[in-house]
Amino acid sequence: MLKSKTQKHYQNRIHIVWQYIQHNLDRRLTLEELAEVACISPFHFHRVFRAYTGESLSQYNKRLRLERAASQLQSNKMGITDIAYGCGYETPAAFSKAFKQQFSVTPTVFRNDWQTFLSRYRYEPEIKKELSMDYKIENREAQRVLYTRRRGDYMESAPLAWQAMDEYAEKENLYNEKTQMIGVCHDSPEITDKDKIRYDACIPVDDTTRTDGEFGIQTIRGGDYAVFMHEGPYETLIDTYDQIAHEWIANQERELDDAPVFEIYLNPELMESDPESLKTKIYFPLK
Repeated sequence: MLKSKTQKHYQNRIHIVWQYIQHNLDRRLTLEELAEVACISPFHFHRVFRAYTGESLSQYNKRLRLERAASQLQSNKMGITDIAYGCGYETPAAFSKAFKQQFSVTPTVFRNDWQTFLSRYRYEPEIKKELSMDYKIENREAQRVLYTRRRGDYMESAPLAWQAMDEYAEKENLYNEKTQMIGVCHDSPEITDKDKIRYDACIPVDDTTRTDGEFGIQTIRGGDYAVFMHEGPYETLIDTYDQIAHEWIANQERELDDAPVFEIYLNPELMESDPESLKTKIYFPLK
């Protein structure tokens, strides 16, 4: 019992730190600062963090800042110097060096030919049907959600996250006929190593919902989103993302915001019986 309570305490603290890091990717964060956020002594906190994430604090923070930079180089018109400063680097030279260490190319090379670069790291999918680039702009209120996180390839981490969420939500009587099933996709498989990809299974909750162990609370940002509809099995979502990246992101008029992409699963009950009829809304955050 003591061990279980200790684990839940640490898990709750890690949830808070994850959110804090995500909201402060524009600067370097120290061990002491994050330990204070977690309310755990610095002496123990770096070990707790590595135990739950598989990375040191510095590795995790550096990787997320550089991955955000790669996304910005891919999707908006910010200057490389501005991106460097926005990711907490004191000089563009330091940023360029760190970026090349992470991705094996300079930021300039990545920006000029990112599609070729990314194609080296994953297969080119066979797209069996044309995806309409029709989308709508939707303004959403900020949404409080209960979430649980899993890491790894989305097709492996998502089912594990939802299995845990289903068991917990049913036990706590959190589901009803209007409950939205939301998946927050923090990382791009083309940029982030497979074992470090983060997926959150989420359901909306009110202020009275308490967290427990591996379950935390986060807020899905309010604002404008470009909303696409994917129809078909979840296994083919990657094809839809590829077409959005190649046909829409490169030609859009508005820049993407730094918030994560998320998905709303409209009829997940058909996953086993009729996967071709599955419908998934994909939300890309806009500035």
